[in-house]
Amino acid sequence: MMYVWHTGHQINETVSMALHAGIPQNILKHTEWASNYISSTNKYVAVGYGILRGTGDIFNHNAKNGIDYYEVDRGYINPNHFDGYYRISKNGLQAKYSNKFKHPGDRMERLKFTISDKSSHNPKGHILICPPTEYIETYLGSKPGKWTEDTANQLSKLNRPVKIRQKTDTTALELDLDGAYCVVTFNSNVAVDASLRRVPVIATSYSVAYGWSGNDIQSLLAGVIQVPSLHQVEKLIKFISYNQFTLEEIRNGTAWRLLNA
Repeated sequence: MMYVWHTGHQINETVSMALHAGIPQNILKHTEWASNYISSTNKYVAVGYGILRGTGDIFNHNAKNGIDYYEVDRGYINPNHFDGYYRISKNGLQAKYSNKFKHPGDRMERLKFTISDKSSHNPKGHILICPPTEYIETYLGSKPGKWTEDTANQLSKLNRPVKIRQKTDTTALELDLDGAYCVVTFNSNVAVDASLRRVPVIATSYSVAYGWSGNDIQSLLAGVIQVPSLHQVEKLIKFISYNQFTLEEIRNGTAWRLLNA
C-alpha cells in the first residue's frame, strides 16, 4: 500500500493527481495531518511533492522506521511547472548517483542543454559556495546557517576569494560561474549547472553530484581539484535523465516504470 500525500497546494495537487494515474498499485489519497499519521500504526510507503506542509515530517518518519518514501521536486535540468521536469528521489531529496547501470543516451538527447567544450574553470578564480535553504536545514535537523559558516571557515585557510550565493540572489548565475575555481554546494542544482560548464564541483551526500565529481573539501584544501571531462559530464546527465520526468511521464506510468526497472 502507498500513500500519495496531498497538501492542498496547487503544485502538490497537480503532481499528486499525476502520481495517482501513473503508479500501478493500490494507493490512497492522504490529507490527514502528518502528526496523526506519525502517531498511528499506519506505516506505508509515501510519495509526495516537496517537504513543506507535513510531507517532510512523513518522509523523516518513514526514514527512521525503515519505510520507503519518494520525494518529488523540481527537476535538475529544465525544471518548470508544469511543462518542465520533476525529479523523483527514492529515500532522499535527490537521486544517489551511480554508474553501475550504463544509462543509454536516449533520454539525455531529449533535454535541451549544452555541455561546454571548454571548461569555465579558472585556476586562479573564486570559490562559489551555494548553501541549502532554511527549509532544507530545518528538515534535516540542522541549525540554519551552520553548514555555510563551517564551510566558509574551512575555506578561509585558502588564499582565494570566496563568494556565497544564496538561493534568493538575483545576480545571473552565469556571472558567478564564469571564471570560478570550483563550486561548493550542499544540495543546490547549481552543481548541475556548474557541471555543464565543466566547473569542478564539491557536494554533500544530499546532492546528485555526490559520488560523481571525485572532489571533496580535503582535496580542495590540498590544492588538488579535478576538472570534469566531457565524457564524465555526459555520464552524469545520462543518469539525471533517468531520474527526472515530465508531468505526462509521471501520469502515464513511464516515471514509475523507469525508477523501478
